[in-house]
Amino acid sequence: MTTHIIVDEKGLHHYCNQNILSSLTYAELHPNPELGKYDVFLTEFDESAPSLCIYFFDPELKKATRKTVNLNIDTVITNGNLLLKNFVKGILIFRPDLKIAPNVLDLYHLEEINK
Repeated sequence: MTTHIIVDEKGLHHYCNQNILSSLTYAELHPNPELGKYDVFLTEFDESAPSLCIYFFDPELKKATRKTVNLNIDTVITNGNLLLKNFVKGILIFRPDLKIAPNVLDLYHLEEINK
């Protein structure tokens, strides 16, 4: 079984044997329902690294909800941070309407791209 994750002009995709298991597309991203807040941000848990969070439309709840962007597979992803960096870079390019928290840009060294 071959598994891989890619980031392209549509979003973040997890493949297994050339079949898409899951995708998070830029089109699915939504603004934070709390006006004035960031749409893409980091959250920190007590003893773990910060997690990238976004808002997307949940059809079951019929509203925009927060989601942690994680690469949910059972193997070690040595380039996980690079994949997330490219996903955030894609948000900057393909969804300039979304507000990204400055600490996200700092973490992934994308400050220059946002100018």
